[in-house]
Amino acid sequence: MSGSLLLPRVLDGLSLDAQVTQVFVAAPFLEGKISQHCELGDCTPAQGLLEVLRFLSLVSVEQVLTPSVRVDLVWHQFILSTRVYSDYCTKLYKKYLHHTPSDDKVENHQQFEHCLNLYTQRYGAPPVWFWGKHLVANTTGGCSGCEA
Repeated sequence: MSGSLLLPRVLDGLSLDAQVTQVFVAAPFLEGKISQHCELGDCTPAQGLLEVLRFLSLVSVEQVLTPSVRVDLVWHQFILSTRVYSDYCTKLYKKYLHHTPSDDKVENHQQFEHCLNLYTQRYGAPPVWFWGKHLVANTTGGCSGCEA
């Protein structure tokens, strides 16, 4: 399977919900991986991936932001689908959106707060399950930042 044929040629005209559907069509195993490895509670894999796509849309403009722990968990599963993830980034943003771990707790927290502010401006109040402030950024030296 060729990486350039995984997703439709044009993604930017599709709603984020439609993009979620296209990603799951291109990587049918991803839904199960998200269910198995991510803390979804009563949420669906589609809701988790939607939050990742919203995060990526913010990162594509802002360059360095930190997601919540739950969004990061779903993002990891998407990234592991390397061909689909790369195809998604390239087709939608014309560049690969890198995941860059950092151990700077203060910087991660500031980037997380900035991310929440941008999210609220663009999408409204973030879903508490995925973005609640009680989740905070992953500041344990593990995964955290994203760079365009």
